[in-house]
Amino acid sequence: MKNIRIIILTIMCAFLALMLSCSSQKKKLEENIIGNYVIVDSFKLESPVLWYGTGREINNQLLAVNLQEYRLELISKSGKLLSHCGRHGSGPGEFTNPELFDCSNNMIYLIDSGNNKIVIIELDAQKEKLIYRDEFHLNFRPRDICAIGNDKMIISAGGQVNNMKLYDIHGVLLKEFSIPYSRHTQTDEDILFSDCLVENCGEKHVLIGSIIDMKLYFCDFDHNTISLQQVGEENVKFRRRSKGIVDAGKNGINIFGISKIICAHGNYYISFRSDMPDMKKIGETFFEVYNKTGIYVGNVFVQNKIANYTVLSDNADTLWFQESDNDFLLYKAQYLAKEQ
Repeated sequence: MKNIRIIILTIMCAFLALMLSCSSQKKKLEENIIGNYVIVDSFKLESPVLWYGTGREINNQLLAVNLQEYRLELISKSGKLLSHCGRHGSGPGEFTNPELFDCSNNMIYLIDSGNNKIVIIELDAQKEKLIYRDEFHLNFRPRDICAIGNDKMIISAGGQVNNMKLYDIHGVLLKEFSIPYSRHTQTDEDILFSDCLVENCGEKHVLIGSIIDMKLYFCDFDHNTISLQQVGEENVKFRRRSKGIVDAGKNGINIFGISKIICAHGNYYISFRSDMPDMKKIGETFFEVYNKTGIYVGNVFVQNKIANYTVLSDNADTLWFQESDNDFLLYKAQYLAKEQ
């Protein structure tokens, strides 16, 4: 009986310590809070979907990758499916693993990592229609993509040293870049996960999120010399470092906890994987906000929700998202700045 009491007391103490730790973590995050996204509306989707990654708002509509149907979708802000492009397969206009994408002047560049190709899709805004235009294949697995101007794109290549590759819209490789200060890989597992997320903001500014280094690199792209120049001497180390084993190899890997990079209104909004242990303790989605030169601005919370899929408006005042474990609803949240 005495042993049972000791066990119960131990469990209670451990639970209390966990609650205090969670409260302390959240309080520390909220010390730097600059605003919240507050839910103002929700829309029932025509059918449950498994959206992936980060969407885009374009011409007053939303773009999303639907993994269940292997396609890119155009959705109204009330949740109505307007058009779609793609289906399962390995032929032209077919996908086996559609992932992230970027846009430039109604042209959409989408990664299909299952077929190692980039698919080019046009948005006809007047007819509210997505139209397949072209595609080109790669000799590596693409990780992320960002459009540079009207005729170039930077593609992140998984597991390669020169893993930032510049292509034109016809699939011609123009130049290769490496992560500025990537640490030396020690194992095959390191190489497998030496990927990068890449995002642009305007015509020339590029943000690279290094998975291995857990750092943000702020760079300028020079169209004349076709070069990628780091802005400033210091790189930003992520404040939130979620750890977990993502490979069955003998060496566990500290994985990159970042979930999404969204560029809006001249700032970068960084969110983190909700399935990581540290994030589960928080119980809400939050964004870390950085400006173009890498200066940390503060945190923005999505109140009382874990946002599984997000689309941020160009001026960052509106956020559309799906909640984790709820594929039927599209939420609309409005930004509310913290009172000074």
